[in-house]
Amino acid sequence: MAQEQNDKVYNCVPYQPLGDWQKEWVKQCCLPPEEENPGGCDCCYDEWTREYKQTVLDLNLKLEEAEQGNIRYKFLSERREMLKSWYEDLAKADELARVICGQFEVLEAQVDKAHENSAYAIDAINYLFCMIKGFYIKVDGVKTILEDLLACIQRLNNPEVNKSGVYKSLQVYNEKLDALIKTRDEMIRLIILAIRISNLVEEELSENFGLQMVFACWKEKLKCKATDEKPDPCADPEGEKKCTEIPKDCKFELPAVSFPISGSVYFKKIKKLYTCHVDLSNTELSNLTILNKEKEELVARSESLKKAIEKTNPEQRCK
Repeated sequence: MAQEQNDKVYNCVPYQPLGDWQKEWVKQCCLPPEEENPGGCDCCYDEWTREYKQTVLDLNLKLEEAEQGNIRYKFLSERREMLKSWYEDLAKADELARVICGQFEVLEAQVDKAHENSAYAIDAINYLFCMIKGFYIKVDGVKTILEDLLACIQRLNNPEVNKSGVYKSLQVYNEKLDALIKTRDEMIRLIILAIRISNLVEEELSENFGLQMVFACWKEKLKCKATDEKPDPCADPEGEKKCTEIPKDCKFELPAVSFPISGSVYFKKIKKLYTCHVDLSNTELSNLTILNKEKEELVARSESLKKAIEKTNPEQRCK
């Protein structure tokens, strides 16, 4: 029934073996061209023409899909590399912060030891001060006794005693004692200076307002003893599930780094965004590879159909 309707439309003659293409009766199967792509008795040509049109349409769709996929992949790749750079910089900063915390621990131990030694130094200087003080008190006592003895000899006014070697020895001893007493002021000044410096050193190393307090403040700022306890707003409750879309809570924000860096919300957001873009870019690359393969198949199919149509085109065949 369908064949009869097709014959009426195209005025087709019954099928006969074509034989020699040079014979005139072969052209009886051909109709004068009335359209851009005329149909005719050759059902292969008609079917290939329809299939070629559909293939070209499918190819254009695939080309557009591939173009859009390529744009998406390029966008995701650029973001992935940007997030990778951010994530690696933050991870490196976190590692350096932990190294600094370790160095603070070493310095703090050394400063604590120096502070302990400074306390011993203060005690030693205080003992030395007491010894010097006691020494000069004894010297003053000897000076008083000697002056009394010399005054007593002078009051006796005995020529033999005044000319004796004992009296002269006492006078020489008194002169040496005066020289010793003259060093007292300088010695006291130096020992007081030593006491002052030792106390200042102890204060500068103390944990209340000294170097130990500075290290403690830095360790507190760097959260050296803190653990990663901050919640992750971007964390997938299902664990290591592959990312199929950007989490709503993981939007780009201005940097707001806090210590420890690996426990900060910002670090975890960047990490989640990076891993998510890795998954999305890999998925997009796989889809793009499939699209390119389908596109190449359609290109090859369209070229084959085009060649077949050109060879079976009634306009060319029936000349």
